[in-house]
Amino acid sequence: MNQIRVLWPKPVQDKLFSYESRHFTKEVTQRYLTGLVLQFENILLNHILSKTYTEEYGVYQGVSRIVVSKFKVYYERHNEDIIILAIKFPGEN
Repeated sequence: MNQIRVLWPKPVQDKLFSYESRHFTKEVTQRYLTGLVLQFENILLNHILSKTYTEEYGVYQGVSRIVVSKFKVYYERHNEDIIILAIKFPGEN
């Protein structure tokens, strides 16, 4: 059995790590974001506990979403890979 991988494409990584908090230093924010990535991956790789929602109809059918600390990650699963498609920051439309 192959190991499931979570793939974060470069544009998604760039957007995530461009996040800035007006309340914390850049270093503290970067550490927070690294921990956030680990939280997302732990949830996505856990088959028992799932906090995901998958679109069943429409244009985005098959795209799944997970929310952690008001950050939304959109992803698709392809065989043994979970590919992150996009991320939305808290309050972003």
